[in-house]
Amino acid sequence: MSPMKKKDKIETIAKELFFAQGIKKTSIDEICKKAGVSRKTFYTLYSNKQDVAMAVFTKFGDESLELSRQIIASNDSFAEKLKTMLNLKYEMSRSISMDFVNDLMQPETAELMQYMAKIQGESFVMMRNFFEEAQKNGEMNPHLRIDFVFMLMQKMQEWASDKQLQSMFSSSVDLAKNLSESIVYGIMPPPL
Repeated sequence: MSPMKKKDKIETIAKELFFAQGIKKTSIDEICKKAGVSRKTFYTLYSNKQDVAMAVFTKFGDESLELSRQIIASNDSFAEKLKTMLNLKYEMSRSISMDFVNDLMQPETAELMQYMAKIQGESFVMMRNFFEEAQKNGEMNPHLRIDFVFMLMQKMQEWASDKQLQSMFSSSVDLAKNLSESIVYGIMPPPL
């Protein structure tokens, strides 16, 4: 197997393990065993577990941003775009454990924190433009201050790592749905 194929295999397995049980609970030995590579091969490609976590998260973050850009660029209505984005978020949440959510909310490396800040910044600008355009076109409540909506979204992201809140939900998908839909629809039922 070529070094690139080994790298892809390690990152695929690491992503599955990280998402299922969190970064902290996943060992390098477990990644190597499931990927069918030696520790020597792992350390030839990565300095440590945080390096592979960074590679996995970078790829996941970049793919998520690109999918969001494609949805926003589509010819669908604001409501349809928002619904598609929520469904994408829920689909991505299906394989993510609460342990992974907690590890992301309290990353162990400055590099991961910097990357998360970069992704959040890009996402913020993209979504702000999306919301401003929707307000301008009369597709979003004109009385809502976009900065307030973003502050709520940021607070809800922080709440996602709260153990008491997590205990109310059986999965990360349920948590994501409740947080997201409470902003998008409030207490009104989502449109069909």
